[in-house]
Amino acid sequence: MSALPSASFFWSLAQRASAGYCPQVTEQDVSSPRFLQLLAWLLNQASKALAACPTHAQILSAGMRSVVIRVRFSPGTVDLPGLGEVPSVILKYFRRKDSASNSGGFGYLREKHGLGALDALVPGLYTRLLAADDASRLLILEDIKSDSFSSVSLGELLLSSRADTTSLQALDAWAFTWANILGSPAQATAQESFAEALAEADPQATAPGSIPSPQLAFKGLALLAKAKGVALDSEEFELWQKQVGSIISPEPGDAVLSSGDFSPANLLLPSRDYLTGSGNSRDLSANPVFPLVRAVRAIDAEGSCIHHWALPVAEMMLGFPSWPKGPVSTALAGHENWQLATQKFYRLVAPYPHTDVYQAPAVRSAVLTIQAVLAEQLA
Repeated sequence: MSALPSASFFWSLAQRASAGYCPQVTEQDVSSPRFLQLLAWLLNQASKALAACPTHAQILSAGMRSVVIRVRFSPGTVDLPGLGEVPSVILKYFRRKDSASNSGGFGYLREKHGLGALDALVPGLYTRLLAADDASRLLILEDIKSDSFSSVSLGELLLSSRADTTSLQALDAWAFTWANILGSPAQATAQESFAEALAEADPQATAPGSIPSPQLAFKGLALLAKAKGVALDSEEFELWQKQVGSIISPEPGDAVLSSGDFSPANLLLPSRDYLTGSGNSRDLSANPVFPLVRAVRAIDAEGSCIHHWALPVAEMMLGFPSWPKGPVSTALAGHENWQLATQKFYRLVAPYPHTDVYQAPAVRSAVLTIQAVLAEQLA
């Protein structure tokens, strides 16, 4: 690129992107002058970083925590190491002014350093980080939903109200992927490198890499106790606190690193290749290195953290209640095949599995923790 486009060029691109997007109820107005100014500035920053002139911008989300944009370029103008020519990239801008120095919550630092650690766990699974600008709080990411990857999210496939083949295939794909993440032989080194990177970026962090905002669970636990008539000075509530504490601050042998977000909407499948595969639900107890994982791609690492292995088991058991579109229907999550899949997934990831996942102490504690967090979020 010989010269950067003019400010009016980026403003015009931002206006067209704004006109083509309908914000969700919880999102910011994308047509305001302030947002258009932000959008034009982000496009300018990406143009500088990639030394290429964008031809089209598409707003993917305009949430209160981050703004996500797909930016397209003319053919042959963006060539990246390890990827070759790419037609588009994803820009992710974090609104919080301290998100490039504070690792305590969801945000810029966790995604920036989390993506590298996640790639060490399962190479090629998560979107790649192409560039990062700490001063701008801007990440430039591989676009894994580009034209070359016709995809469908596991979340879309799970919205069925029946335990049909498609839903069970999607559940299998989720379980295969998460078993590979949690059981990766690189877990110990990835956890260490992730925590060290966050500690260097945020010297004030008391437990770099741990679960974001852990006090939410304890605040929610008090709300849960009030709703269920459990006194805060009772032995039962003291037991609840110990259960939640064991999940929020896991013992080293129970700690795993992941994206921290178990939403099935964040795992994408090549729609045609996967859905015309075997046509049957795959056996979770088969090969421990799942070939299917190579076909799955994952997005969203801003919640990357070191957490208890039982949390994704509890999410699966409950039908993914932390997913904004969840939980799945009772008919689906309560179906015998879903319960069997949960049991198999549990046996794959638990260090010392019990006979019944529904009676496993760690999973029951994880269920309580999820319920407490949801109680706080819905308060």
